[in-house]
Amino acid sequence: MINTMHTLHKKGFTLIETLVAVTILMIAIAGPLTVAMKAYTASLDARNQTIATSLAQETMEYLNYVKDNGPKNNNSGFQGFIQGNDCNSSGNTCDILFNQSDGSLSYGSCSGGACVLRNSAALGYNHGAVDASNKITPFTRYFYLGNVPASAKQTLATVVVSWNTGSTHSDVTLQEVLANVPR
Repeated sequence: MINTMHTLHKKGFTLIETLVAVTILMIAIAGPLTVAMKAYTASLDARNQTIATSLAQETMEYLNYVKDNGPKNNNSGFQGFIQGNDCNSSGNTCDILFNQSDGSLSYGSCSGGACVLRNSAALGYNHGAVDASNKITPFTRYFYLGNVPASAKQTLATVVVSWNTGSTHSDVTLQEVLANVPR
């Protein structure tokens, strides 16, 4: 008589098989998540660069407006504007200032050289006080004016908008030669 042993066949996975399966699953999930994270970061960078470019262009348009119409409460025109002592070098930073009482725009020095922008639904980007409706943004904006060599009738306007995303610092710089002739 032949004695046969019944061997029990266990159903299920061993610990090693489970660990291998989990490792493969994690590798399969990590790839698409990394791609999604990089796409999200790139979209935030593109959004910030678009906003910064618009803010720089807004300032340049204001400078062209001042050039054509003269600064508020100053009839000396463009030459008086560019020869002012507060915005004529890279050491002195200025920006557009919005007067909430009458809605007028003017220019002026930023306190401490830091022209930090705030944002509100009513005013858009501005330099007002931080409150519940006027939130601080990562953007700073300033402009300065310099002379174009060999031309007393032209000025080089430079607008710089900066922001930080995490530990990365970014700038958008816009330059335009402003001629002492109306557009």
